[in-house]
Amino acid sequence: MIKVTAGFVLFFTSISGLAAAQDAANPPLDQLTIGQALMDKALDAFGPREKLMAIRSEQWMATVTQSTSQGSISFEEEGIQAFPGLFSVEMAHQPDVPQRVVVAPEFGYRMAMGMTVAIPSARADLYRQEMKFDPVYIAQNLSHYTFTPVGSEQYNGRRVDALKISADGMDYIWKIDAKTGRLLSVMHHAPSGDVVSDFSDYRQVDGIYYPFTRHTTSPGYTTDVTINSYKANVPIDQSLLLQPSDLTPSALNVRVLQSYSISYTQDLDGGNSSNCQITKSASNSPGANSLDDIGFVTESIGSNLKLTCNSWDQNSIFPRTLNAMLVASSDGNAYVIACDRAWKWSKCVPLKAGLTFPANLEENRLKVRGTNEGGKEEEATFKILMEKPLQ
Repeated sequence: MIKVTAGFVLFFTSISGLAAAQDAANPPLDQLTIGQALMDKALDAFGPREKLMAIRSEQWMATVTQSTSQGSISFEEEGIQAFPGLFSVEMAHQPDVPQRVVVAPEFGYRMAMGMTVAIPSARADLYRQEMKFDPVYIAQNLSHYTFTPVGSEQYNGRRVDALKISADGMDYIWKIDAKTGRLLSVMHHAPSGDVVSDFSDYRQVDGIYYPFTRHTTSPGYTTDVTINSYKANVPIDQSLLLQPSDLTPSALNVRVLQSYSISYTQDLDGGNSSNCQITKSASNSPGANSLDDIGFVTESIGSNLKLTCNSWDQNSIFPRTLNAMLVASSDGNAYVIACDRAWKWSKCVPLKAGLTFPANLEENRLKVRGTNEGGKEEEATFKILMEKPLQ
């Protein structure tokens, strides 16, 4: 999947002489006052407040170039987002292979090559979180945010004032040109690492300034966006608000990092007597490629995830085996998956560590495809016990 961040941040005016950063969780009252004043002044400088408050949708046409160590790819993009909760992007690697991504408040899906596939919930939530940091959304929901000044610094040869915007457990850092008041950079932490976007080529559209050039650096790749056109308050295709009836489960690849087979017993009252937890390890483990929801490459997980399991209860009546695995998924998450083997014909088998398998994500289950000892392809269903973003 080509990563496209919802919306494009416009510019904000700064005030100088910001105080040094304080405790992020509990900034002093004077810091909050300065931060709020900075945001108010920035929004006022962006354009008439009533215009900003009246925006209900944004549409853009752009040329996008994404580069990795393996090369670059360019494509035309048509994007539209509507407030407060719909985000839709049209993308195409080439004119005859379009791809549409839609993230609505209650669902998300991707359409490509005649197939409509559900977007994993964790990925869809990231889209929604990023949209909440669009300046239009912030302006229309100011009371939901905390604004904290985090000092002044030199950035690309300019003095900038930095403002931290916090909401729902996420922080975005905006670096604002202290002289012109324009937004030069935005930084936030994604599951794959820090993402930094630089903005330039500001142009006035209907009385509001908009950056027509953006350069984004993410772990493993860069993205350059050149806006060809931008419009506000365009009509929204209402069909986008309807969840497709032919929605298929999310297609993923999962790499098995660790695998446990734990024998335990079940008494007449039933109940599982084994427990698994994700902990931190002393060394890195293979992880997922954040660029592609379908493909998979091996790289490091910065948080050094490790699976530990234990079992108890020796009242032996029904011997069973819990097969539990820690897997890294191409949707950007690590999962603890497990199945319960109660008879010898069960399809519940441990997946071998180090191997990668195609899978589908369905609510709290992961369906994994592989071949059995006889060489026949089979699909096993595992319950998701826990999930954690790859960070």
